[in-house]
Amino acid sequence: MPKQKKLALPSKKGKRSQVQVPESADDYQELADVEETTGNKWRAGDVRKATNAYIRAIKLYIEGLQKFPQSFDLAYNKSHLQLEMTQQPRIMAVLEEHHNISPVHFLNTTLASHRYALHLEQDNAEVMFNTAQVLTSLAEELSEFRSRRPTEAVRLLEEAPELFSSCLARQEIMYEESQSMMQMAEEEEEDTAMDLSGGAPVPPSSDPNGNVAAENDISEDSNKPEEETATIQQPTTAVDLIDTALAQLSTLATLCGVMSYLDEQKEPALISQLGRQLLEQRIPAYAAKLSPNELESVKSDIALSKAQFIGALTEAEFRHRDIDLQTSSERLETFKQLDLTTDPKAMCAYADALVEFSDAIGELYSSHQSPDIAARRWKFLSTASSLYTAASKLEFATDKAAIHVARGDVELLRHSLTEPPSNLSDALRASAPTLLRNAEIYYRGAGRQADADKDLRTAAEARIKESVAAHMAWLMGPGQEEAPSTPRPAVFSGFSSPQAWCCIKEMESEGLLSETWAERIATEWRLSLGGMSNCGL
Repeated sequence: MPKQKKLALPSKKGKRSQVQVPESADDYQELADVEETTGNKWRAGDVRKATNAYIRAIKLYIEGLQKFPQSFDLAYNKSHLQLEMTQQPRIMAVLEEHHNISPVHFLNTTLASHRYALHLEQDNAEVMFNTAQVLTSLAEELSEFRSRRPTEAVRLLEEAPELFSSCLARQEIMYEESQSMMQMAEEEEEDTAMDLSGGAPVPPSSDPNGNVAAENDISEDSNKPEEETATIQQPTTAVDLIDTALAQLSTLATLCGVMSYLDEQKEPALISQLGRQLLEQRIPAYAAKLSPNELESVKSDIALSKAQFIGALTEAEFRHRDIDLQTSSERLETFKQLDLTTDPKAMCAYADALVEFSDAIGELYSSHQSPDIAARRWKFLSTASSLYTAASKLEFATDKAAIHVARGDVELLRHSLTEPPSNLSDALRASAPTLLRNAEIYYRGAGRQADADKDLRTAAEARIKESVAAHMAWLMGPGQEEAPSTPRPAVFSGFSSPQAWCCIKEMESEGLLSETWAERIATEWRLSLGGMSNCGL
């Protein structure tokens, strides 16, 4: 998306920095800028200080909008700051832990800010794009276990593509305008070159570029007070069109996934139609406008987005029984066209799709009744495990803590396939203890990585899951029918009982734990913590 940028212009020394009591919208913007700059300075080192500074900036925006409700700049910059905060897991964790602001609450507030800014400028393409992004992020949060409201999430995800479509329509107009202006500028340059090469000289008074008039304006305005800031809009490019189309495709993929939580599966035909329109018409048309270098820079993003959408749509259509197991498996081969050796995003995306599809198979088929189904799910999960492991070893991979958590999750999913009655081979069933030890190790690694990244939320999840895996391994040790002879694993401190309980119940809902295992682990937690309350998050 083209970003609106606040362009700093020369100003008299100390003029705006001495604002004590804001009297105008610009004054509020100046003071908010100071707080945002402070937050940016601390974000890498002290995320709590950074978050506090951003909160002060938001309060200034709120106060400014109360006095100047028609100020689009204040409304836009407030919404944009909140959007940036939602994209920083560390900041969201601080808001939740130290300010008692849940992700759902903050995302709802951010959405309200974007709707207000869009109300002030209804044809602003960037605000449309950002609003659709927030709708998608809020829907994703509402699909999480502890705040799962799938009906509301689906409603938001149905609104987001409409906004993306409106954004694309506006951007297409802006793109054509930009191209026309560029063509006019090139023609004027050619005319000027002809004049300089021997054509008739152009009198100063009739200079088509208005250079003399501009100089006079500068001279006349030289004694006027200088402006502090100005807002500029970058020209809309074909890359911007591609970015918006891919964002819309990603939202459609998210919608496919969230629909699986509905009590009654929705017909995915409309999603398929919208996706095909993007993949077969709009994206190729936009790509044709790119230069060779631009096309090379976005080729991998287009391929990845296409594979992710096809994977999500395949799962949705499979759950809706529109396609069979064999057709679904063949469609997932799309991921093999990606770089599955050096691209961690592609590797994790393929692994995610395999895990989700294995889950769908488990819901529609009984693994314990068909050896073929059990073996197929095991193969999918084993491939996913290999992909996650390879991705975690790449130095430039981002969000390694989440990758290690995914590795642990896959081991528990494979462990669930070994539980009786199981139609897996004896050798695979015998791997159950090893799978639990692996899960414990991967979760421990995730916790350490999350600590290094200062990702509080992932660190908490990893340590609770590590303790769960450790307890499972302990309970499966020698003498399973009696009290295990080895000491009970230590319970990690720093977690409230509801926090641990919610994580255990989420693991059960995701198939990481059977109902029996969830009850056994809950009992262990009660024994260790002296009682456990219900999930209240």
